[in-house]
Amino acid sequence: MESKLRIVDINRFDERIEIFWDKIKDDYSFITEKSRKYLNWRYSDPRGGKYIIKEAEEDGAIIGYVVLRVNNYVSDYPTGFIVDLNTLWDHPDCADALIAESLRFFDETKINIVNYCIVKCHPYEKQFKKFGLVNSRNDIYVAYRSGSDVPELEDFKYSTPGKMLFQYGDIDWI
Repeated sequence: MESKLRIVDINRFDERIEIFWDKIKDDYSFITEKSRKYLNWRYSDPRGGKYIIKEAEEDGAIIGYVVLRVNNYVSDYPTGFIVDLNTLWDHPDCADALIAESLRFFDETKINIVNYCIVKCHPYEKQFKKFGLVNSRNDIYVAYRSGSDVPELEDFKYSTPGKMLFQYGDIDWI
């Protein structure tokens, strides 16, 4: 059976991303908001830098997306970043297709260092490894401090890696 998965380049997320967000938000105990307003502010506002957004669609519905960035700080040796990858859990082929499309983009733009950030043992880690991306052993430490009791903090502390989505797009400096 031929896949109906289609990957398209977009400049802004449309209203369909709200349906996608509603489908995924309860799959995680820790995830940054992925609403239309937030994603467009984060990745489509030119004041935040230049991002490449690729959206995966099936039968007109969004089933995933990936956001890419090229860092040209060292002009002779630019670095690629897979900033944000998100898919519906029941479409593992979508993550593979988005990673493959990301690597194709980086190959075409002559970038040979590609970085990604994911919680250790998250299911996406295995998918990245399938494409030859390895653990660089550069750890990013996250600190959280609350001024009051937050019931959700207990869920976070005892959550499994597959229930937490934290990536470069959740960090201010990318």
